[in-house]
Amino acid sequence: QISKADYLVYNIAIPSDTPTQRLRSIDKIISLKPELVVYGISYRDFANKSTLIKSESSTKNLFSISDQFFNRNKIMNRINNFLNLDSPKFVTVQVLNSLLSSLNKQNQNNYVLINNTPFFPYLNEVELIKNSTELQMNFEKHPPDLGYIDNPEKNDEVIAIEKIIDKLEKNNIKVIVFTTPHARIFLENLDIHNQNTYKLILNKLSQHNVKMYSFDNKYQDQDIWYDYYHVSLNQKSLVFTNDITKLINQELE
Repeated sequence: QISKADYLVYNIAIPSDTPTQRLRSIDKIISLKPELVVYGISYRDFANKSTLIKSESSTKNLFSISDQFFNRNKIMNRINNFLNLDSPKFVTVQVLNSLLSSLNKQNQNNYVLINNTPFFPYLNEVELIKNSTELQMNFEKHPPDLGYIDNPEKNDEVIAIEKIIDKLEKNNIKVIVFTTPHARIFLENLDIHNQNTYKLILNKLSQHNVKMYSFDNKYQDQDIWYDYYHVSLNQKSLVFTNDITKLINQELE
């Protein structure tokens, strides 16, 4: 009998990733024969790209080491190399080493690289936890422009994630879909159209044979936020990480 200790978990998230981009590598992910795929989604994943120009420019410096050192094609090449190898653990080390070698010593002190998370190094400032006043100031200075979310029937991102789910199901790979959490100030200022359309999208996805979990407003008033839509990567804000870990453990039992 296989125990939880026999499993390795990899976070292959990419900054600003979308379902249409992830669809390009799903066959390679399937080729690694994972037991379980856990997919996090949010409002921005389904927005019309042509309406995200303001959002791209206002938030590009929050997380993205790739904006400064790598373009999208280079990141995708790294993903392809990662997914083509029999040993993801080995290539994770390779990717992290190559990232470190791309930075000078001063920059190395500003970024954090996580084991088993090869494509998402982050600025160490995201370990800070901001209080409600700071979140309010952040919101006023950098208000989110989520753009316009097209209805599910004609939404390219919805079509893409449905294809991803179908491919995983056809290969007998378990799938969990969860909605990522946001601070209260974000949720209270959502456009009504986008709120309603997002609900329609979730309802459409729930018709697939996948387990779905909502974390949208679960932690909205807790002191765990780096900004209004990112949980701080801090030991004091592990509640979200712990909940996702529980979901994975439940599936592996």
